[in-house]
Amino acid sequence: MASGIYASHEPYLEYCRHTNEKTKLHTLLRRRLPRIAAERALDAGCGNGINTAAIAHMLPQTQVTGVDESPAQLSHARTHNAAPNTNYEQGRLESHEGKDYGFILLSHVLQYASTDTSAMVRNAITRLAPGGELWVIQQGREGLAQIITHQRPLLDNPVFADWKTFEDYLPTIRREARSAGCLLKTIKIGSSIKQIDFDDPSAGDKLRLQFILGLKKPFDEQTPEFKRHLARLKLGNGRRISHPNHVAVITRPARRSPILK
Repeated sequence: MASGIYASHEPYLEYCRHTNEKTKLHTLLRRRLPRIAAERALDAGCGNGINTAAIAHMLPQTQVTGVDESPAQLSHARTHNAAPNTNYEQGRLESHEGKDYGFILLSHVLQYASTDTSAMVRNAITRLAPGGELWVIQQGREGLAQIITHQRPLLDNPVFADWKTFEDYLPTIRREARSAGCLLKTIKIGSSIKQIDFDDPSAGDKLRLQFILGLKKPFDEQTPEFKRHLARLKLGNGRRISHPNHVAVITRPARRSPILK
């Protein structure tokens, strides 16, 4: 995850400070991961390593690799989210050489596919070991995203040319899973985020907006027109906004035992 502003770890860290998304996700991981027999796990687009470290803690016998193309993100990950069974590599999923993973995580990375999202999902599926699981996580269309999608002038801004939600990606995910003979189920993570003052955003608000909206440039470098449209989203201070995420769980079937004659 290193496109534009995402080369820095600060927007994502600020986002994590004010949302319960990671708590909800890690609760889900704790419930499901122990039943996955994984010698190796991969966090592709690992960013600052928060999820990589969580997976490593939950699967202490599993070697967990975090891959990201941002040196700044990886520096933070190695300093703050290292564990005996983690290693971090610079690069993209497409160029990563590892395979036969029992668990792969793609969290908020489809929008950064260097070719297309179909190729990224397909690439990840081919790296699964038999019986392995691929989790693809993206923000849903409800809550904050729903508020934004009702602002047509805002979405018409070129800044949002590639802005998509889980529902936009799901047909591609479903098609690739079916083509590979994999099972697919979806899970909703009912997370929320602290109210953002869209009219007069603080420095922290600006960082969170950079992550949530996928801004390629810092907030202060956006056009006045963009900021005027964004100001219309103000809901009132002190509230939390529903900001659910969804997980597509793709399971590669285990190898069948040979039939004895």
